[in-house]
Amino acid sequence: MRNKKYASRALRLVHAFTYALLCYTIFCYLVYAAPMLLVQVFLQIIFESIPVSSSGHLMLWQRLMGSAAAPLSSTCHYVLHGPTLLLLVCYFRAAWVPLLLHCWRYRCIIVRMTAFCALTDTVSAILYTLAHHYGASFPLWAGFLVTMLALFSLHSVERGHVVRRQATLRELLIIGVVQGIAGLPGVSRLATTYVAGRWLGLSAYKSFSVSCMVQWPLIAGGFMYGVWKEYGSQHCVDLLQGWMLLGLLGATVVAYVLLWVVQGCMERNTLWRLSYYMLIPFVIALFL
Repeated sequence: MRNKKYASRALRLVHAFTYALLCYTIFCYLVYAAPMLLVQVFLQIIFESIPVSSSGHLMLWQRLMGSAAAPLSSTCHYVLHGPTLLLLVCYFRAAWVPLLLHCWRYRCIIVRMTAFCALTDTVSAILYTLAHHYGASFPLWAGFLVTMLALFSLHSVERGHVVRRQATLRELLIIGVVQGIAGLPGVSRLATTYVAGRWLGLSAYKSFSVSCMVQWPLIAGGFMYGVWKEYGSQHCVDLLQGWMLLGLLGATVVAYVLLWVVQGCMERNTLWRLSYYMLIPFVIALFL
């Protein structure tokens, strides 16, 4: 009986891996046939909603395509955070709209959230700058491995783990440190910060919302910096073309749906299964 149980699990694992590989192959084929700039825009926006490292997948795709893929500038990547900002504002509207409408009534909560978020993001910004500057030689496969192990650890943390509703300053600072380290290539910010919150004892929704909350000010600042630096550049002109704006809108809608799916997986304690998928980019990056 026990052997049948393990055999059934192994068979489900093989089926899941085969399905992920098939989807990945189809995705790569469609990506190869699409315009280069549009592909990079889709990868950046859509994969932001999935805890698999959007920047890591973009780097992996550029390595696979070689000279055919003209890499975007770092400031142009910041501009592409604009759709993610809009997405998060719409997705968490039920949480921030009452605070905005009754700001005086909830002033203590707003001040506390602002102060905690500012401290957390200050730590993240310092560590992210160091990781971005000194971690350029960090292997992409190692970053994918970190993401894969972090996701897989949820298989243990979600079993009868005691959860609390509120996050303390100490816990937010720890999440800020993790968020800063996620600046290394291939390390997913959403995956590592969410997993950190779960290991610290936060509920699935609280970890998810905290992860998005501490991300928002950073990408908002990055977006404004990117717009300032890229204003009038060729990339900016290309992004404002009609077909590209339509692509941005489509990618944002897809990213919104994916974020909803990811939250559902978090609440059903099945997000750890995404670690199986991470085997694919890990193996590809290992041999490139």
